[in-house]
Amino acid sequence: VDGDGRVFVADGQVFVYARDGREIGRIDVPERPLQLIVGGADKRTLFILAHHALYSVRL
Repeated sequence: VDGDGRVFVADGQVFVYARDGREIGRIDVPERPLQLIVGGADKRTLFILAHHALYSVRL
């Protein structure tokens, strides 16, 4: 969950949900995501761990 209350779910790709449960986006990554964490100095970066790489997306 990020600072805006969005929920990120790793399930083949990354699904993004609003506070009310509506799907509001998807983030495609080159390989299946395993774990997600929101971080960075301003907590505006989503780190996506996959089998062979670590990806980051600016939120």
